[in-house]
Amino acid sequence: MAPPPFVSFVMTVFNGEAYLADTVDAIRQVDYPAFEIVIIDDGSTDKTTAIAHRLTEVDKRVRFLTPGKLGRGAALNHGVSSARGPFIAINDVDDWPLPHRLSEAVPLLAEKEDLSFVASGHLPVTDTDWHQKTARVPLRSPHPPVPIVPARLYRSNYIAHSTILFRKRAWTAAEGYDESLSSCIDYDFYFRLLAQGPGVYLPEVAAFVRRENPTTFKAMSTWSYWRNLSRVRRTARRLCPIGPLARFCGLAFFLVIAKQVARAAVR
Repeated sequence: MAPPPFVSFVMTVFNGEAYLADTVDAIRQVDYPAFEIVIIDDGSTDKTTAIAHRLTEVDKRVRFLTPGKLGRGAALNHGVSSARGPFIAINDVDDWPLPHRLSEAVPLLAEKEDLSFVASGHLPVTDTDWHQKTARVPLRSPHPPVPIVPARLYRSNYIAHSTILFRKRAWTAAEGYDESLSSCIDYDFYFRLLAQGPGVYLPEVAAFVRRENPTTFKAMSTWSYWRNLSRVRRTARRLCPIGPLARFCGLAFFLVIAKQVARAAVR
């Protein structure tokens, strides 16, 4: 029997001392036999570095890279480039994977050579309801995998970054994450991957994903977010088949998001 494909968890972190140790511990509990955890410090000024060094001593599967302040997109590309596995699992520092995070995704990606990536379901939680939600989530879903349709994704982004598993060669073909974007980096990357091959969505919840902090929009320039989202949609239309109905629905969603950002900016 062939050995299971080696998977590299890639995690960028900037001032993540509050989450890093717990998140890495959750990844270590994933019921898959062959993986590494690649942590990329993006210029942290808190205790992230000290915590990460301790984690590398506890578990040799943990690797810690300190390239300096790169920015989110460049840090992700640095981590994927340094990864040893042919399959890449993204895990943001403040999200927790469930033990079965890879159990269905890896065999599916390995079996279907034409797939560029697999995404899974997620449960949005806040710091206050974290443990309550954990107790309620079913570990298995009866729903089968469904194709990720570019037009559906264009209407709204329903994929959580911390659930995707992709081929490293697809990342290379897609020319990586767009390092010039300051937001919507993951959304843009999904369309880049879909241009390389189909994607599949597994409805089963595979990760707990913290909701955006309300102050995120306050710290973000309204027009910067608007421009980034506009660029992503242009990329999607250029790379993927996006019909007129999806474009119309996407415009409506875009206006709703723009209104939310504008409200947050004046609070």
